[in-house]
Order: sequence, then C-alpha cells, then structure tokens
Amino acid sequence: MRRKQYKVKVLLVFLMHLFLGACATTTRLDTIKNSRFDNITLERILIVAPYKDIGIRRETEYEFICQFMLSDVIGISSLELIPPLKEYTQSEIDNILDKNKIDAILVIALEDFWTEETYVPKSSITKGSMTWYGNSLKYNGYTQEFGGFYVSSPSVSFELRLYDKKSGEIIWLATTVTKGNALDNYKTLSNSLARESIKKLVEENVIQK
Repeated sequence: MRRKQYKVKVLLVFLMHLFLGACATTTRLDTIKNSRFDNITLERILIVAPYKDIGIRRETEYEFICQFMLSDVIGISSLELIPPLKEYTQSEIDNILDKNKIDAILVIALEDFWTEETYVPKSSITKGSMTWYGNSLKYNGYTQEFGGFYVSSPSVSFELRLYDKKSGEIIWLATTVTKGNALDNYKTLSNSLARESIKKLVEENVIQK
C-alpha cells in the first residue's frame, strides 16, 4: 500500500513539472554600456551581492562565479574576500582589491519581488488491475484527483552595476526581471540571472570570452 502511495506522489510531482516547467527565465534585460570602456580587458571581477541574508548572498555570488568561469573570467566572492565581520576603511578595501588584482566590481542589487497566481485545472488519473477468479473477472481500480488549486510564481527584478576599479566609473548598467514558477527556488532564479547577464556582457564586448 505504501509503495502504491509513493508511486502516486512521484507521478504527481512529475505531472507538476510537465505542467509548470521547473525553469526560471530572465524575461527582460535592459543595458547601458559606457563607451569610454570599449577597449577594456577584464580578467578578475569582484562580485558583490549586498544582502543581509548570508545564504542568499553566497548563492548569488556563487552563481555568478560559475557563469564567469565559462567565459574565462575569474569571479571572486566579496563574501569570502571581504567578509562582513568588521568595518573596513577605504584604504583597507583598496589594499585588498590591489592585492587580488581586481579589475572591476559587479554589484547585484535586488530591486523588487512579487508573486503571480496561476490556476492548475482539475484532472484525474485512473489506474486499476484485473484478476481472474475461476470463470469470473474482478477489476480493482482507483482514481487520483489532481489540480483545482492556485500556485504562486515568483518574479524578481535586479539592478546590476559593473564598476571600473581604477576610476570608480560605471562600465555597464543593467536592469532585469527574472520569472520562475511554483517549483523554482532562489537558486534557479539566480542561475538564470547570472547566465543571461554574463551572456549579455559577452555579446556587448564588455568581457571577452
């Protein structure tokens, strides 16, 4: 009986994946590039996600590190390089950046978060089996109902600013909207954000792959 219930749960999860599609997408990515930096070469970028929640900050910076790696750029986590365990003077920060040969600083700011509700239509799955008893045939079956409820899908907007380390000027500015569904978590959202943002940086020749 438990095995049958487990199979039903697995099937329901599979159907939810089919219906909703567990994949976040960055649906909007608007950018401005500073023409003064058309010929700049960036090799080591400090990634700063200034969130109070350490887990979310680490997850965001890690996703950008992984995506930068695919473009042959070294991304460095600010959480690891400049841990928020003390107040740093500007001189201390400059020394850390110089020591680690940082070319630019990417700041990822969460601007807004909201959810949208989607109705999952009601449906059912009927399964059964037949067994012969002498000259008679016996059928055993059951129906599992699914749907008839609403699910909440998250959407997040970000602003990204890429600063030149030497001058402090903005090299590249972007605003984005990333949408997910009820099966997505923050990792899925941040992965889409990082993937599409760095793809755009390559397309606009801000970084050279």
